[in-house]
Amino acid sequence: MEVERTSSHFQFSAELILLFLFIWGNLCSLQINECSSQPCQNNGVCIIDQNNYTCECQQDPVMYMGKNCELRFDACYFHLCMNNSTCASTPGSLQYNCTCLPGFEGTQCNLNINECESNPCRGFYVDCIDRVNGYSCLCSPGYEGENCTTETNECLINSCKNNGTCLDGVGNYTCDCQPGYRGINCETDIDNCASNPCLNGALCVEGENEYKCFCVPGYQGTNCEIDINECASRPCRNGATCIHDVDRYLCACLLGYKGLDCEVEINECESNPCQHGAACEDNIAYYDCICTSGFEGPNCETNIDECASNPCINGGTCKDMINGFTCDCVDTGFVGYTGPHCELDIDECTMGPCMNNGTCLERSNQEHYGKLRQFNLTFSYAEAIGYICVCQLGFTGERCSVNIDECKSGPCMNQGTCEDQNNGFKCHCTPGFTGLVCQININECKSNPCKNGGVCEDGIAGYTCNCPAMDKDGVKWGGKNCSIQLTGCLVHHCHNRATCIPTLVNDIHSYNCKCPPGFYDANCSKSTTFSLFSGYVITQTENINQSRTEAHAEPFSISFRFRTTIPNVLLFYRGDLLNEYVQTQLYDGQLMSIAVINGQIISISFVHLVNDGEWHQLTVALGESLHINLTHPSCPKYTCSNWKAIESATLPSANSFQTSHIGGYPGMYFSIQDYFTGCLQDLEIDNMTILPETISEHMSHNFVLGCEKTNWCHQNPCNNNGKCVDLWTSYKCNCYRPFTGPFCVNGKQISVYFTVFIKDIGRANCDQSCIYIPGKTYLTVVVMMS
Repeated sequence: MEVERTSSHFQFSAELILLFLFIWGNLCSLQINECSSQPCQNNGVCIIDQNNYTCECQQDPVMYMGKNCELRFDACYFHLCMNNSTCASTPGSLQYNCTCLPGFEGTQCNLNINECESNPCRGFYVDCIDRVNGYSCLCSPGYEGENCTTETNECLINSCKNNGTCLDGVGNYTCDCQPGYRGINCETDIDNCASNPCLNGALCVEGENEYKCFCVPGYQGTNCEIDINECASRPCRNGATCIHDVDRYLCACLLGYKGLDCEVEINECESNPCQHGAACEDNIAYYDCICTSGFEGPNCETNIDECASNPCINGGTCKDMINGFTCDCVDTGFVGYTGPHCELDIDECTMGPCMNNGTCLERSNQEHYGKLRQFNLTFSYAEAIGYICVCQLGFTGERCSVNIDECKSGPCMNQGTCEDQNNGFKCHCTPGFTGLVCQININECKSNPCKNGGVCEDGIAGYTCNCPAMDKDGVKWGGKNCSIQLTGCLVHHCHNRATCIPTLVNDIHSYNCKCPPGFYDANCSKSTTFSLFSGYVITQTENINQSRTEAHAEPFSISFRFRTTIPNVLLFYRGDLLNEYVQTQLYDGQLMSIAVINGQIISISFVHLVNDGEWHQLTVALGESLHINLTHPSCPKYTCSNWKAIESATLPSANSFQTSHIGGYPGMYFSIQDYFTGCLQDLEIDNMTILPETISEHMSHNFVLGCEKTNWCHQNPCNNNGKCVDLWTSYKCNCYRPFTGPFCVNGKQISVYFTVFIKDIGRANCDQSCIYIPGKTYLTVVVMMS
């Protein structure tokens, strides 16, 4: 039986441990006799150890265990019974019994009973599926019931239409249809019109085993295949041609005739084609127009052009009239002449059209051409129109009526206001600027307003004095000109070596406390430091229902300082279990961070060793990117930084990141990380400080306020150049050959190490030979043989 093998193995291990304990006791000598107080109970044998003792517990007839053999051996402690079965043991012996739940059997209830072995499912192609404490049958088509023994009548759930007869089969059915119907359920009426027997757009009407065609006008016959000829009666007159069409005829009339049958002679004068009062004479298929004076053309539509002889001079425009013409010397734009033929020159400058003292020059004066820049080199009547105004400075426009806006180009700089003036402008500068166009920034620092060593920084319409730091006598200057001695720190309440920074607001002296690492609040009075001994802390943040836009503005973040000497530990795990999360750990002393967001995996790592027992600051931010900051002396400016983008379609959701596990994740196994052992401080989650005093007992494990650390390797307890490895709560020596042993003092010896789990004996009772974790103690037994 399995339980016997397990019990025998346990007994053999116990005997082997006792054998080595006996050898160890004979080979080693102690100066202090720890057995003199008879600490071993229940007939246990006390064996003296180096600065300690070991109890060899009684094995028969009753087995005991524990540091002092005070506990009876309990086989159920090892959880041998499986599948939620109940374990009952006999204290003090290796005997135990497992009571299985229904559906399981075996000594350890590890066997699931197969209810399908009895072949309860009947019929062909039937599958039996075994379940816990039961089974289910997958029936083949045509059968049903718990064991597939009932044949299914498909005609009960399937009906044949149109008086069809249903014939039941195994797993199917068939319908015997009436004449005129077809289909699986006789649902289809056979369509006699499906072959489209009716022609020329006729309508086909379905009947029982027959059809009937309804012809459109112009066709006849059984299938409407005969086209009726309407031209057979010769309906067209006056030599017109008959054109046959569907259900009608058309008559193509000769010129001069119209009507359905071309029976009407057309009166070509009826449309009054002759224009301008001409008389119309009707003929067959044509007409004649007798024109009045001044017009010509087939319809008297053309006015005879009396302007063809160009009677207008000086560029005047000739307008043709009926039996005459007029010369337009004005409307065409050639202003400057008048008279029946535009032969008289007009002086446009006599009315003084130019404003604001502008000078008027006639365009018709040929002396100006080739001499003044406003005129072309040669004269032409096309340009002899009106006048030109030569404007005074500051004015423009055809008549010099427009005052030129010199502010239009925006000459004033630095938001100065421009005032337009005649032939110029004036800039009204905003405070802090001067110059013709406000281009000069007034240097308010020129007057040296800053006192007591303050450095003046010029601004716009003002200045800022950067006051010097507090001097050696504790004097700090402030105020607008660094002229006021700040007294806020003369009496302050900054604790724990916090830096007091004096302030002056609205002429009121006060101060702010700048806390050192490990402290928080306005006076730096609250400690943020705590220790974990292979433990963890769980925190919950509120569900703020962040949208993707809000996640971009306020990313998820976590920040804290840590120190440890353990190379492989979990620092924190935040998010859903193996769904969406970010995890940071130490692997071989190097920091590694992994984020999984909706299937996208992002990893960032650093090469610097951070298990050196020194404080390191870690900041992790997760939004549209994974951003990591880590402090280390080897980093540029003491800080290493790296980031990687997250795909826009897979930004993290708020609900996945409400829970944060600091130091460990209870119930989850990480193959290369242990729970955190070391100190942490200044824990912030989403910019919210988490104080150790607010962490409840049920949300933490192996959690202690403060940070106490023994420097095990300070004096190097390892001999013969052995290397001391700090394990935070203890240490070990890595020896160089041929030296061995806990302190590298033995040469050419073989050391055998055993680790035995014993009851929690308390930190004070644990020396260098054991590893203490709250709730557990592991005793290291070393046997050396030459």
